Amino acid sequence: MIKGFNYYFVASLVALFLSFSASAYQSGNYPKFATAKLFSSGEAVNAKRNVVAYAIENGNAIDLKFNSQFIGARRFLFPENNFGSSYNIEKVASQAFITSVSEVTSKFICAEYRFRNRLPSTEDCNGFVLDENKREGMPFVSGQFTSNRIEANVDDRTNGVSFHTYLKSSKEAPLSSAFGSVHELGTFFGGFADRKSLILSVNVDAYWWSKETQRSGAINAQPEVYFIVLPSSVELSKAANQMQAVKLGLEKAQILIIGRR
Repeated sequence: MIKGFNYYFVASLVALFLSFSASAYQSGNYPKFATAKLFSSGEAVNAKRNVVAYAIENGNAIDLKFNSQFIGARRFLFPENNFGSSYNIEKVASQAFITSVSEVTSKFICAEYRFRNRLPSTEDCNGFVLDENKREGMPFVSGQFTSNRIEANVDDRTNGVSFHTYLKSSKEAPLSSAFGSVHELGTFFGGFADRKSLILSVNVDAYWWSKETQRSGAINAQPEVYFIVLPSSVELSKAANQMQAVKLGLEKAQILIIGRR
């Protein structure tokens, strides 16, 4: 009898946990970035002092725009240990970088808008609808982006570089990780952003580019991850349409400056 009691008790707890997890996603709540795993040891973003939590708590962020603030922050955005020389950094710290990150961010915002407003699934903002009855899934939780990336490719002919920018599918990077593609910010000290704000983990690969060879060698040794803070899902979903949601999101988008004190 004791063994049977333990079995059914444990089974009930498991069922309750699974039910809670499912309902959390069904209600449209992304996992919290504050409690997502940041370290290989399994510790969360808010578990101990680290450069990511520091940037959030101290409001170390700039608008997602190519301006003097962006240029002033380039040594933090493009660290030499990954991008190499100052010459390389000057080349990648460009309008094309902002364009590539903005394009991926825009595609996410459109997908989020379609999900919140029960619109048909498409691959792009106002894209071709293959099946009117197939609604957009919750990005990176259900639907196409559990197995597909959101990505963009932008060539910068002026500086001779090219960017491959992407949000990983949830199969590549689960949302239990801080490097999963999307979270709600969650609770941090300071008043930088609302806890319901969305935060994207955007990956960027930079390459040398020329008219003759197109892309050639990689500039950064490994993908650089950028954290983009956006308005909440509720705020984005209230826009008149997908493109208005994109306009709102990009106007308020900020990129965390990691490592600046």
